[in-house]
Amino acid sequence: MYQYGLGSVGGVGYAPCYVCVVPTAVQHNAYQMGVLQVSQHTAAVPATAAPSACIQYAVDVYFKYNRSAKHRSATPVAVGALVITEGDRGYHMGVVASCRAAAAMPADTPVVLRLATESEQDLARKNTQDEEEAALRAQEVLDRHNINIKIRGAEFQLDRKKLTFFITSEDSVTPQFKPALGELYSIWKCRVWFSMQFIVTVP
Repeated sequence: MYQYGLGSVGGVGYAPCYVCVVPTAVQHNAYQMGVLQVSQHTAAVPATAAPSACIQYAVDVYFKYNRSAKHRSATPVAVGALVITEGDRGYHMGVVASCRAAAAMPADTPVVLRLATESEQDLARKNTQDEEEAALRAQEVLDRHNINIKIRGAEFQLDRKKLTFFITSEDSVTPQFKPALGELYSIWKCRVWFSMQFIVTVP
């Protein structure tokens, strides 16, 4: 991982990830799908029953752009539920993909805090609306600084303390974002991260 910072003013992170995209209209729409759409397909699935001796649960939580992360919970959570999780210096919202009994998990495993409230779900929908504009505006900033990357999408952490741009680049070296950091922070007043997506085309 490569990280650049502006001290107390803000920062930017770079984290590579891999996404497999089938070149069809259906798969393109799925690639753009947010967590709210995902929950529509999973809400009816019950959580895995656990023995009474279990003191915690391993929970897989899905986020936008086909991302998932292992979490832990003190109580079982229904698959498909929208939950509030520990985020990056704040909190985020995702969809439960699986829940099962766990005898022990690492202490640094992020925690499922609780079910999302109606107001938090409303905030997530507003964030989704703002993300499209954020992607377009950030692309303008990068183009102006002659930074050769393409923004494929954006995601606000639910508390809006972090904004992640999902990018691709034709350059063989790590893109240099530093020239654009000050302007990006001045627009959103939050931590800005770039996540490189290596897109594999399936024939």
